[in-house]
Formats: sequence, structure tokens, C-alpha cells
Amino acid sequence: MPKNKVFAVRPDRLGGRLSAMVNAKRMADMFDLDLQIFWSKPKNAYPELVTPEAVFSPAFIRDHFLPPDTPQGSLKFNAIPKKSRPMTRDAFDAQVANGGDFGFTTREGAVPLPFEDVATARAGFAQAFQSLDFAPAFRAAMDHIDGALGGDVQYIGVHIRRGDVIRNPNTSEGFWHGQFVPDAIYFAALDDLYKSDVRFVFFCDDEAVLGTYLARYETAVGAAQMTGADGQPDLHIDLAEMYLMSRCARILCPQNSAYSTVAADLSAVIREPVEDLLTPAQIRIAINKLARDIKIGVDAFHSEGDYKQSLNTLMKYCDYAHPKMDVIDVAKLAQAHGITTMHVLDAGLKHTLFTGDLDPVSWLGDMVQTYGFQHVSALGEPFAALAYANQLAGARDVALRHLAWAHWYYPESPFVSYVTSVLMRGGGAWFDGMGYDDLTLKSAIPPQKGFRRLSKRAFPDAVQSPFHLKNHMAPVALMDWLEFVNPKTRRKLQMKSIMVRDIVDSLPDGIAVLNDVMQSGGSLDRLRAIAKDGDALSAKRLAVGCFRVGENDAGLGAMQIAVERSGNHPAFMAAYGVRLLEFGQPAKAVEIFDALSAMDVAWVQQNPTITHAHAQALADIKSYEKSAELIQRNLDFSHSCLLSHRLKRQMQQYL
Repeated sequence: MPKNKVFAVRPDRLGGRLSAMVNAKRMADMFDLDLQIFWSKPKNAYPELVTPEAVFSPAFIRDHFLPPDTPQGSLKFNAIPKKSRPMTRDAFDAQVANGGDFGFTTREGAVPLPFEDVATARAGFAQAFQSLDFAPAFRAAMDHIDGALGGDVQYIGVHIRRGDVIRNPNTSEGFWHGQFVPDAIYFAALDDLYKSDVRFVFFCDDEAVLGTYLARYETAVGAAQMTGADGQPDLHIDLAEMYLMSRCARILCPQNSAYSTVAADLSAVIREPVEDLLTPAQIRIAINKLARDIKIGVDAFHSEGDYKQSLNTLMKYCDYAHPKMDVIDVAKLAQAHGITTMHVLDAGLKHTLFTGDLDPVSWLGDMVQTYGFQHVSALGEPFAALAYANQLAGARDVALRHLAWAHWYYPESPFVSYVTSVLMRGGGAWFDGMGYDDLTLKSAIPPQKGFRRLSKRAFPDAVQSPFHLKNHMAPVALMDWLEFVNPKTRRKLQMKSIMVRDIVDSLPDGIAVLNDVMQSGGSLDRLRAIAKDGDALSAKRLAVGCFRVGENDAGLGAMQIAVERSGNHPAFMAAYGVRLLEFGQPAKAVEIFDALSAMDVAWVQQNPTITHAHAQALADIKSYEKSAELIQRNLDFSHSCLLSHRLKRQMQQYL
């Protein structure tokens, strides 16, 4: 009889993958389950992960790795989260005995089972790691490292995360700033610890940064000097360094890093965020030094990415550690040097909403719209903040245009959801006649007396947790108008439910039914029954359900019916045109979009999805000059429209 399975599913970098794997191995050993490891092989981002044989034995890979073409979505199991609900050992034993598969998806080190405490989990995690079936060359590297950490010296592992945080545009532009600590803070902490019986071992993936630290602390060593891994594959080197870090007496690291978290749990060592070692006075001194360097500009830093992440750090600490500088002052520094990040712009705009001082909105808005970095989702929340600010200033048409861009970039953001719900309450050009007037949404919309300055107390929890979306109307907008968001994001949203269970039952016309189809890909029979004699929206919801389950021709047919029932309403025509393009009918899509253009509807002309889809359809039928004009319309408003940049580059060879 086959065993029940326990899956390790974490398709990111080494720290997260190893965390899921070791947790799953521990549970497999405890309960005699079949260990199954989902090890997707990324083609570009992390090439070292393509060679798991660099650290694991062929037998281990053969027996426990899933086929590389296994779809992640096909794996069904009971996920064990970082914080499981407590349960007795007997009760958990019974749950395992009752059958079913389990899985770990967390990237954050040892996960206690429901009947355990953290200390027990960490001890078991360290033991499970040692029991993995490693390749002989890697097991030899572990023995070499154990022998190298001898003598009367206290080895302190110092994780200075730089490479992917400052070199990768997806992160240095404003993401992962919790995994970055500037040199000024590291130096303040390490200077106090630097003694004759202490040896720092620096773990850093940026050679220039590593050289600076080795020069400052003469007795320190780089991790590569101690692993004996020269000439080995990259994955062998990475895991050897993680093992070396785990064997150090202390681990100093950023607040958030799967690499150092997992390393600490490999030996049940306590990891210490470097900022926690400093007193408030020391933090203030370090941040003042950082502010002085930022005023100098990029030349005071290792690279532009280092400067950008340091801007993010200054934004984080300015109110606390630099009382003469606030969030807007940091944004002005960024403006002065012509280099900023999404985090700076986002924080600056939300600060204006919290304080009620809208004067900076003008120049912050210019920075957002001309931002040079091409990232699809990063700009969503700044555009939503601009939408709210312009609504406060009475510029509703501008606010609705900004909101359209917020949905293009990041429609699933709780902040975008909140702003959308507020603007929709007042009606307006973008939403008039789109069908929302027939929705009974009193239970979904909290009382609101118009618009007001946001305060940190009054601002809803929607900015913090997607679970609070039940208080807002934006999920309804997303469900009914998926066509008006970025195509890449739309595909993600269509593979999962985007409604919140608490409000589904209060919504009419098949939204609850559509939600079930989106979530499970189930039968369309109930949607078809509702749409048979229903209104335009019911036909459109049937179309969305058809697309979800792959019945694309039926979906296009339902979209056409929705257009007819709406009396050729611009919103339904635009949605139909976008779908025609998506499913390979660009000529027919151009007909729809040209008819829309003739209507001269303002919100249609300002919507990035419609403009881009029209341009793409024209390009597909080789009408390149008209396509280029439309592409430029999008780029004139938002330089960071990644998809339009790509399409523009494609057009250049024909113009």
C-alpha cells in the first residue's frame, strides 16, 4: 500500500527551498511518510539551482525529487504553516493516520508541528538536515568546515546581503529593503564586537562590498576562504557557505533573510539582526552618517543599487533617528539627485495623505509618472495614492485616470482595493453605466462620509492585510472587469478566486457562482442558467468563467452577447476587444477598438489596458504607424509601462 506523502514546495532561492525540504524530511522521518520535493529549475534567474546533483546524491534525487515538468498547481496537500494551530500529539497522530498528504511551503526555517514548541522544532530541523543524503563531495566539504572552526577564537558569521538586493533592479528599486542593512549600521555594530578573540566570517555576494569589510577588520575572513569549495558548482559553494554560517558561534544578519534564518536553524544557533545590537543613540549616529552620505550622492556608495537601498533605509528611520528630517525631506533628496525608488515614492505619497499636506503631490506625481524603471506591479500603490490625493483636491477625472493605472500595475493590492472602493462610492466617468448600480452591496461597503484626510488611526486595515478586502468593493470590480488589468496579472487572477468568502453570498447575478468556478475550475452549468435570460453583466460573468476553464470560443460568444445586451456600452466593447486580441482575433479586435475610438469616451482614451491592447492588435495586423502612436500615448503618461516599452521596441524595426 502506497505511503502518504509530505511535499516540500518552495520554488525560490536556496534558503527557501532548503527550509521546505528539511521540514518535510523531518516530518517524513517522524511519521514514515513519502518525501516528495518540488524542485523547479528556473531558466534565468538563479542558474545555480539547475544542478541539484551538485549537493545531493543521485539516489536521493531519484527517490524524492518530482519530475521537473510537474506543475506546482497540481500538488494537493494540507499545508503546515509557520504558526500552526496547537494540537495534541495524539490528535495529530490521528490526523496523519486518517490519510491525506501534507506539505511545507514556508521559507522561514524550522516549522514547529502543531504539538511542538520552537526549541523542539529547531533541534529536529538541525538533525533532519544532517540526515539528508548528500553527494560525497559535499559531505566532504561539511567535514572540512567542521575542522576549520577550531582554536580559542569565537567565530561570528556576518551576513551582508548585497548582490541580489542591490544588483537586481526588481529589488533595488524598492523591494526587499528589509533584507538590506547599510554599511553605517553594520560598522556601528561590528566595531563594538571587534576584539582579539573574535574573528568575523563575512558572507557577502558582492566582491566590492566584501573588500571594504575585509579592509576594515584585518583579522576577518571571507566565507570562500574557509569552505574549501574552489572549483565546485555554484550550488555546492552556496550551500557550503550556508553550512559554514550555521557552525559559527553567532550569526549577525538583516532582519529578513531566508538564507541566514535557515542557516541558524541548521545548527539551532540564534540569529541576531544587526540593528538589534545597537542602542537608540547608536542608531541615530549611524543614520545621521547615512544621511550625510546620501546628500553627497551615488559616489559615496558602492553602486547605484546600494545608494537606492540606503535611501529606503533612511526613509524607514528618518522620523525615529533623524528628527530634523521627515519622509518628504528624503523624497526631496532623491529628487535632487535624480535617483529614487518605488518605496520612497510610495511612502512620500502616503505621508501626504496621512498629514493632509497635499503640496508635494505635484512633484511626487511627476516623479511617479516619469519613473525610469520598468516594473509592472511596483507603481500600483503610488498611482492609487495619487488617485486619492487628486480626489481630495477635487480633480476627479485625473483621479480616475490614476486609478486606471493603479489597476494596470497592481490590482490585487489591498491599498489599491481600498482607494478603488472609495472612488467608486461617488460614481464617476470610469464607472458610470458599467453595471455597478444594480449591485446590492450595502453589506460589503462600510459607512463613509465622503473623502477626508487619511490618518494612521482612521486608515483601514486594508493597507495591511488582504483579509480586510471584505470591507471594500474593489474585489467586485476585479471579478467583473478582469480585462482592464495588466494581461500578466489577469492570467494570475483568473487562476484563483479573488472574492472574499464573507461577502460572496450577498452579491447577486452569479458572482458567488463565478467565484466557485474561478477557485475550482468547476462546472459552468449554473452560470449558463443565470446568463440565459440575464443582463449584460451575467453574460460577461459567464464569459469569464468560460475563459477560466479553457472554453475560449464559448467565452468570446458570451462576450459578444454581453456587448449586445449592454447596447454597445463602451465598457463591454472594450472588454470584448481585449479578449478578442488575447484569443487570436486581432483584426476583429481592431474593428471593436476603432469603433470605441469613434465614440470619443474620455475614460476609454485614458485606460492603459485598452490603449495597449488596441496598439498590440494594430501591430498584429501590421498597422505599425497607428500602433506606435497609441504606444506613445501610454508612455507619455507613464514611462514605466513595461509592456508598452516592449511593444515600442518591436515596432522600431518596422518604422
